[in-house]
Amino acid sequence: MKTLYEKLYEDCQASETFFQDAHFVPIQGEYYQKNSRKFMLIGRAANGWESLSTDSKDAFGNAAESQFKDYDRWNWIENVNGTLYCSGGKEKNLSKRYCIDKKPYWVYTKSIWEQLSGIVHDDVIWQKNIVWSNLYKVSPLCGDNPNWKSIHIQQDVCIQILKKELEIYQPTHILIVTGYDWFEPFSCLFENVIDTGKKNVVRGKNKNDVYDEATATYKNSKVVITCRPEWRNSSEYIKAAVKAFNENS
Repeated sequence: MKTLYEKLYEDCQASETFFQDAHFVPIQGEYYQKNSRKFMLIGRAANGWESLSTDSKDAFGNAAESQFKDYDRWNWIENVNGTLYCSGGKEKNLSKRYCIDKKPYWVYTKSIWEQLSGIVHDDVIWQKNIVWSNLYKVSPLCGDNPNWKSIHIQQDVCIQILKKELEIYQPTHILIVTGYDWFEPFSCLFENVIDTGKKNVVRGKNKNDVYDEATATYKNSKVVITCRPEWRNSSEYIKAAVKAFNENS
């Protein structure tokens, strides 16, 4: 992984903001390898994250390798009386902290994950059972997705990084919460890709209930590509994703 992140460093130096951007390294939970249900969640890009050392290509690669091998990185989540929050440090006011249990991305994913086959470890911080990654590893430090210039610069190496992740993690289930348009450049890594040709429309006269936009396989893994969950009906979204996993078995 170090070599690939060194390549990311080299490619992204062309970006004016790279040295101030957030740099994401996938997170493997401590229980993941012990589970028979090896669930991998993939988003578009981290909306607000930390930065790796950009002192040099070698420092950047070493920092990424260190994080990649650290299986305790879900420690950014804190259980407060049964509700999950971003660890607050000195911030004691919960209303000012990011509440994971109020975010559709995490809430819908948990409900989908719970309904899939296979054995997992029982922990309130359920994320310790999974792998979390993102298609794009470089994004604005204060949130939002990378712009199209940043996407163009990093896309080739991000495809290589995701390929390496898949080879190492060998998941049984992959949920890609990006929409087909974001997934499409990475579709070369998967087999049996079936684009439904239908895209979710969340508002207006053409509003629809299309939530699973494509399916695929990766070796023996089932892959479902959904639209983003925000402002979508939770029960229907979850039902559609679980059904797509079961039909793709």
